Amino acid sequence: MTLLTFNSLILSFIFVLLCSFFVLFKFEVFNKIYIFIATAFCYSIAIRDRGWDVQLYKNIYSSVNGLSFLSEELTWLEPSFIFIIATLRTINAPFFVFSLAWAIITFWFLSKVICKLDRYVLIIISLFFFLYFYRGPYGQVRQGLSLVMFLYSISFLSNKEYLKYTFINSLALTVHSTAIMSFPFLFFYLIFEKSNRQFLNIFVACAVIISFIDISSLFSTLLNYIDLGRVGYKFNYYLSSSRLKGLSVNIETVRMLFVISVVSFIYPRMDELDKYLRNLILAYYFGVILYFILSFDLRIASRSARAFLMTEIIILPFALDFIYNRTNKFFYRLTLLIICLGYLALELYMMGSGEIIYG
Repeated sequence: MTLLTFNSLILSFIFVLLCSFFVLFKFEVFNKIYIFIATAFCYSIAIRDRGWDVQLYKNIYSSVNGLSFLSEELTWLEPSFIFIIATLRTINAPFFVFSLAWAIITFWFLSKVICKLDRYVLIIISLFFFLYFYRGPYGQVRQGLSLVMFLYSISFLSNKEYLKYTFINSLALTVHSTAIMSFPFLFFYLIFEKSNRQFLNIFVACAVIISFIDISSLFSTLLNYIDLGRVGYKFNYYLSSSRLKGLSVNIETVRMLFVISVVSFIYPRMDELDKYLRNLILAYYFGVILYFILSFDLRIASRSARAFLMTEIIILPFALDFIYNRTNKFFYRLTLLIICLGYLALELYMMGSGEIIYG
C-alpha cells in the first residue's frame, strides 16, 4: 500500500467517523449533505487500494485485452464484472477509473433505496459504511454491488412486481454468485408473507438446531445434482478448500440476536408495519435462517446470507419510530454507534492480519 493510498484511506475513515455522529443526533437532510455523502462514498471506493487481494484484481484488470477477453473461460469471475473491465480496457482506462465506475454504479442503486425513505438517511448510510463497506478484502467491493441491488429489489415485492424483482436479481447474479439466494427467498416470501414474529422465531430456533449437524455432504451432493454452472463451481470451490469453522456464538450471531431482539421487543406486530418494512424484516429472518443452516462453513454462510442480513441498516434506524422516550432514544443511538465502532476496529485488525474473520 502506497503512502498516498494509505493517507486517502485514513481520510475515508475520518469521514466515516464524522458521519457516525449523525447516528447519535438527529439532523435534517439537505441536498448539499446528500451530494457530499455520494461524492465521499464514490471517492472512498475509488481509493480503496488495500486488502491482500487488491493486487490480484489489479492484475486481472491489466490482463484484459478489450472485449475479446469476454470469450475466454473464467470460472470464478462473474460476466458483468468482466464486461465492465473489458469495456474500460478498450479505452485504456486505469484501474482507478474502474474502481470509480464501480462506486458510481453501487451508489446509484443505494440512492434508489434511500430515495424511498423519508428519514434516518444518514444513519442508514453510516451503517452501510461501518457494517458492509469497510469489510475484508478489495473483493468485497464486487459483492457490495449485488447487495444493494437486492436491497433495491425488495421494494418491488410490496407491489407484487415479481418480474421486476426477478430481473434485478438476475442482473445481480451476473455481478456476484451469491445473488442466487434471492430466488429461494422469493418462494419463502410468498409462503410466509403474513407470518408473525413468533412463528419466524421458531424457524430461527430450528435453524440453530440444524447448525449443530454437519450437512456439508448433503449440500455438496445437491450441488452436484443440480447444475448451477459458474455458481455451483464457486460453492464447490469453497467446500473443497479449507473449510472455515467457528463457534455458534460469534460476533455475527450476537449481532443477529440484537437485531431480532429489536424486532421482537421494540417493533409492534408485523401486521401493523408498513409493507416495505415488513418485507425487510422477513428478508432479515431468511438471512438468519440461511446463515445457521449453512454454518458448517462460515465463509459460505456469511457470503450467502449477507444480502438478507444487510436489511438491518434500515431495520435498526426505523426502530426509533417506536421508542418514545428521549433518553431511551439517545441510548439506542449510542448502542448503534458502539456496534459500528466495534466493526471499524475489527476492520483495522483484519487489514493488519490479512484475514477475514467470519465468526
